[in-house]
Amino acid sequence: MPLIIKALQAWKKNAKVPKIEKSAPPLSQEERIKQLEEQVAALTTRIEQLEQH
Repeated sequence: MPLIIKALQAWKKNAKVPKIEKSAPPLSQEERIKQLEEQVAALTTRIEQLEQH
């Protein structure tokens, strides 16, 4: 919500929307490992599909 308010205030002031990014909270090691394992599995599946063609 604060990002939306900031963007609206900047737009009213300058008539353009500034680039405002919200950073994601850092992931725990377990979450990061799980995410990477899922990515590896997805990429492995894609490679296998490409090799079959």
